[in-house]
Amino acid sequence: MNHSPVKNSFVILVGVLLVALLLSHMFLYQVRYDQVAVRTTFDKADESSIQEAPGLKWRWPWPINKVALYSKRLQILEDKIEELQTADGKSVIVRTYLTW
Repeated sequence: MNHSPVKNSFVILVGVLLVALLLSHMFLYQVRYDQVAVRTTFDKADESSIQEAPGLKWRWPWPINKVALYSKRLQILEDKIEELQTADGKSVIVRTYLTW
């Protein structure tokens, strides 16, 4: 069977691109501006494991390095307004907020 050189080079190019995509997925991770990454080495973390600067970062593939991404955005939980009575019989309106 006779294959044209153009078709062979196209198949090789697609193969190289797929391998490059797979390798970049294994060795790179992205930290967004609103995230913090914790990179563990063999499930151990220290102060240098915390990555706060945004951008592409290098890592060793699993199981050597594992990366957990956490949001830096504030989460707000707001409870409903309640009317409570104080010990001296006065009314107080209370609303509870929780931020983490």
